[in-house]
Amino acid sequence: GQTPVFPRIFGHEAGG
Repeated sequence: GQTPVFPRIFGHEAGG
């Protein structure tokens, strides 16, 4: 939950 647009590919959340 701290990524701008790069989301789940890193395992944070669904961004853009």
